[in-house]
This record gives sequence, C-alpha cells and structure tokens, in this order.
Amino acid sequence: MTQRRTRTALAAALALPLLAAVPAQAAPPPGDRHHVDCSASGAGDGTVQHPWTTLAEANAHPYGPGDRLLFKRGTTCTGTLAPRGSGSAAHPFTIADYGDAAGRAVIDGDGAHDAVLLADSRYLRLTRLEITNAASPGTERNGVRLRLADFGAAPGITLDHLSIHDVRGGDFKTLTGSSAIHVAVEGTTVPSWYDGLEIHHNDIRDVDREGIYFKSRFSKRDLVGDQQDPNAYPGAWTPSLNVRIHHNTLTSLAGGGNTKDGMSFGTPVADNGGRDWFGNAVSATEAPNIGAYEGPGL
Repeated sequence: MTQRRTRTALAAALALPLLAAVPAQAAPPPGDRHHVDCSASGAGDGTVQHPWTTLAEANAHPYGPGDRLLFKRGTTCTGTLAPRGSGSAAHPFTIADYGDAAGRAVIDGDGAHDAVLLADSRYLRLTRLEITNAASPGTERNGVRLRLADFGAAPGITLDHLSIHDVRGGDFKTLTGSSAIHVAVEGTTVPSWYDGLEIHHNDIRDVDREGIYFKSRFSKRDLVGDQQDPNAYPGAWTPSLNVRIHHNTLTSLAGGGNTKDGMSFGTPVADNGGRDWFGNAVSATEAPNIGAYEGPGL
C-alpha cells in the first residue's frame, strides 16, 4: 500500500509542470454584431440571417463596448440613425457596413433634422457609410450631428471614410445646424467637451451650409462680446482637446469648409500639438474655407 501511495504521489508531482505549461485561454473580446438590411421585410433579431429591417429597431437597442452595428452594402435606410451607447478605449462601439455589394450602405435622412445623430457617447467609430439628406430643402438639417448636453468628457470618437453629400439645409450657422458634420456642445449646467475626436478621410460635397462645423455653449471668453451673454453661453470656456481633422475632401459648399465657432481646441499641459488640421482639400465654397473664431488660444 505504501509503495502504491508513493507511485501515485510521484505521478502527481510529475504532472504538475505539464498542467502549469498549458496556457490559459484568453477571454473572447466583448461585444456583439448587429445587422441591418432595410431592403428586407419583417422584424428581425439583428443576426445576419434575420437582420433588423428599420432604423427604429437599430435605435431601440442599447450598445456597449465591442458592439458593431452593421448596415448591408447596396441598401438604403431612410430616417434618422440615432443609436444609444458607448464603447471603451480598448473596445469601441463601431457603426459600419457589411456584405460585398458594390454600392455603399446609405443612410438617407429624407428631410429629417439629422441623418445620423450621435448623442452623449464615448469611444465610438462611424465609418464606411454613405449619408445624404436632400428632401425638403431650406430647413435646418445635418448629415452627421455629434451632440453633448451636460455630459462631461466624450473621449475617443472617430468619423472616417464617410461619403456625405446633398445635405440640403439652409443658411443656418447655429448650435444645431446646418452642416455635413455638425459637432456641438449644448447643455447649461455641466461643461462638456470632446477629447481625441478625429475626423479624417471623408468625402463631403454639395452641402448647404457648412462642411465641418463646431459650436459650443461653453465658450465664454473676452474675445467675442456677444458670447458673454449668460443665457446663450452659460458656461465658462471649456475647450475640446486633441481634435484632429485631416485628409478630408470638401466640395461645393454654401458656407465654410472647416469652421470652429465658439469651440476652441485646447491643448494638454506640456503638449503644444493638441490640435491638428492638415491635408484637407476644400474647393468651391461661398464663405471662408477654414474659419477660426476666437482666434488666439484656440
């Protein structure tokens, strides 16, 4: 019996290094894929076999880190895409396309105020879609609108490789529109700002009024007198940080190409490169191509 116990103990001891050598399996990345095919009919569950068929279904779902909201290439969804949720620094929430059709997936606002509304989100990427909003021209509207309201910091948002065209708004240069890409900070009590916002490699054309436009209520400074009005601008100057806008093409605009109106881009301490505008091509506009209101200290 003693000899048997000795052999058992020896076998167990020899097995320990082998067990220790087996690597632990990494946890799968978080997030799910949700598919939208607006050319299909009937309600779906968001799988590729049974995709959602309306923007209302896509808007109703709460999204989190690692989630992907994917629109089928070659199809058009009509109305406003307004998803709810945020990703994380390691696992952003991504809105993109799927399939192998030649044409892009299209979001057509059809005259709504926004074709795409991304409100109060962090760590989100919007990429590879075609966005238009031409119906009922002359009213305030946007292609893509980013909006913060009493939210605080919004890090890690990226808009890239989008085709935004025929956004037929009016001569509105306000907190809410009209632009191809409209970046706004609203609210009255909590200062809010973007940190690490990147807008790059987008094709923007045929827009009334602005191409890429920035506006914030938290921009009270001495440089512009009417921005001391506490009703219109309730908060102290709160700059967005590390904003990079590069390699965009902007063509045939009724207003400015890139305009920072009341939304200065501050830089971190000991870093004088916290904002970066380069490689943008702007042509055929009816206003200054690149405007910077509140010039010093942007």
